[in-house]
Amino acid sequence: DVTRRIKKAVGDRTALYGLFCGPYTLASHLRGTNFFRDARQHPEYVKELMAYTTELGLQMADFYLEEGVDVIVPVDPVVSQISPTHFKNFVFEPYAKIFGHIRNKGAFSSFFVCGNATHILELMCQTKPDSLAVDENVNIVAAHKLTDSYDVAIGGNIPLTTALLLGTQLDNMKVGIDLIDSLNTRKNFIFSPG
Repeated sequence: DVTRRIKKAVGDRTALYGLFCGPYTLASHLRGTNFFRDARQHPEYVKELMAYTTELGLQMADFYLEEGVDVIVPVDPVVSQISPTHFKNFVFEPYAKIFGHIRNKGAFSSFFVCGNATHILELMCQTKPDSLAVDENVNIVAAHKLTDSYDVAIGGNIPLTTALLLGTQLDNMKVGIDLIDSLNTRKNFIFSPG
């Protein structure tokens, strides 16, 4: 209902960004802390659970798509805490499926990960989202070079606490200018909070 009302009020001039809990984080919520042990001891179970949470993600994407949301965004904060091998084994396929589904429906996607995801940024790009949204502890200059090589936009990474919460308006303006000036190009860059 809220999405419908927002779409009607501003959807013709403002892109709507619809977020939902990503499949890996959702699986960890459903299983609890045993989920991480299961990844080593019962990988087939984890893959089955990921298949289930991926289907839920696809349903959430469809709900947003039906309401005309422009950018569909699974948010998966736990993903930054796993190894590249773990990502390849459990996360890569589900995300490639979700982003392919969104693309086939004619919408845009973003892969939203909290924490320092530097070690898996390339794998994230290879799942083929339209953009990544990263946290302030990711080096945006290095990350932008990588994402740009995949033609994936990157959003970030104004510091949430030091700038937005505790900083002044001028502090935030300086962060913004410095951030934009640090990039060689603004192509495929979305200036936003981390």
